Amino acid sequence: MVTDQENTARIFRTAYLIAKNQCPYTDMPKLTDLQELNGLDMGRILQTNVSCSNIIDHLALEMRRKIAMDIVKNNRKICILVDESTTLSKKSMLVICLRCAVGELNEVYTFSFDIVEVSNTSAKTIKDSILQVLEKYGMDTDFLKKHFISFVSDGASNMLGRKARVGVLLQKSFPHIILWHCCNHRLELAVADCFKELLKIGKIFTIRWVASSLRTIKAVWNNFESLFQHFSNAIMDDQRSSKEKAKYVGLKNTLKSIEFVHNLGILFDALTELSDLSIQLQKRDLSLMAAHKLIERTISVLESMANKNGEKTKEVNSACEQKEFKGIILEHKHSVVKIEIGQFFRSLSDNLKQRLFTTQSSHVSILDKTDPYKDLFNNLLIDLPMLYPDNWPDNCGVQFGDINISRLSKIFQIDQRASVRGFREYKVSYPSVNTDVEPLMTAVKTLAISSAECERSFSSMNEIVSSKRSVLTSDHISSLAFINCTGPPINKFNPNIYIKTWILSGKRTADEQCCPKRKKKDEEESYTSLWLCLDK
Repeated sequence: MVTDQENTARIFRTAYLIAKNQCPYTDMPKLTDLQELNGLDMGRILQTNVSCSNIIDHLALEMRRKIAMDIVKNNRKICILVDESTTLSKKSMLVICLRCAVGELNEVYTFSFDIVEVSNTSAKTIKDSILQVLEKYGMDTDFLKKHFISFVSDGASNMLGRKARVGVLLQKSFPHIILWHCCNHRLELAVADCFKELLKIGKIFTIRWVASSLRTIKAVWNNFESLFQHFSNAIMDDQRSSKEKAKYVGLKNTLKSIEFVHNLGILFDALTELSDLSIQLQKRDLSLMAAHKLIERTISVLESMANKNGEKTKEVNSACEQKEFKGIILEHKHSVVKIEIGQFFRSLSDNLKQRLFTTQSSHVSILDKTDPYKDLFNNLLIDLPMLYPDNWPDNCGVQFGDINISRLSKIFQIDQRASVRGFREYKVSYPSVNTDVEPLMTAVKTLAISSAECERSFSSMNEIVSSKRSVLTSDHISSLAFINCTGPPINKFNPNIYIKTWILSGKRTADEQCCPKRKKKDEEESYTSLWLCLDK
């Protein structure tokens, strides 16, 4: 039996490696043959691509069950992150990520949990799919009513619309949940709002993420001379049509215009700050308080740039005065709208405030002082600092923060009396955290502020579902994506516990005798003499 277990473990590790590295199932027989050439016994069966897919599905299922069991057993608060996209094969897929504490260390993680195919993208279908997935792993309605604290999405109308959308439908069943519009997507909307108010910039700002926009600006900046030379050569190329040449004349004249270079420097400075903020907001361990400080700092920097020019803006201002940039003579082109620096940065900072200082944002024109999402955000910012000793005054009274802790406990469905009692003890015993206040502190950390994990899951899915693997079923896609995104590295993967559940489910070990051994295909022998020569 020891041999059976070890040979089966080798097969499981091989299948896991295939999933973790996004390799095709057909690599399974090749890898088992390689290991046998290296002197390892790989058993008699489980060496085919079919066995590989079955093992990977089993591993993903059991791993999800273990995570869900820990969540339910320890009454963890959970935040659900959701996004919808379409695969290369035109399947509508819903990715479900969780943020919660998992494991003995009580650490909070954001991780991909499941990807499911949906028949349509209606709010009801998506809501039902989310609940079905969670119930499948033991997180039923009764559990969610006590422990589901927040729903996070990208702000699409079918997700967080104000009437009969996914968030609204979930809130009807779970009234205490916080609906949160992803901060990264709101950052994009704030930038779009700014440019709608000022001018039309063009293709640079049709890119989804601010970080991508910065890469575009950097490419133009770093390759300015090469672009100019390319446009000049294209104009003189007799193999191009008159229409193409006219297009390149326009591009060249725009590129060498004082107005374009002026705008290029301003955008470089602005997008450097915004890109850094976007990347920081995508961190898996970022808390609401930390995110708010980052946003405030970025807004302060942008406001200061309205009066004090950034590094690149100074450089282009000097170039425009001299009418030369990177060796290219500049000319005025009045059809290119010149950005007014102060107006641009003030508009940018104002739109960031409108979009980001709330739990959900609609268009800035409909936001006002009575917006409940902004009120909830402000109340959280008032109460949350009480949990951080840096915000306590010297010699704070015994009842200091009690009201704030009580309000937070109500929002996150924690025992209010126990939390207040624990907070009073925490103020005396800091830095040690007592068991009464710890559940509230963990629940606060569980609140997610970005759905970037969903985007990572879709990126993994898109790499898995290539043009050569477009026929993969949704279950196979889900298993591969889960292991790729959430599973441990191969050196920390323990196959033995999953072999037990595999056998208990009625599956065979690698050394099962009551089934045929895999027949290996003979390689083509057309170069036999040549290969013999290589052995001498």
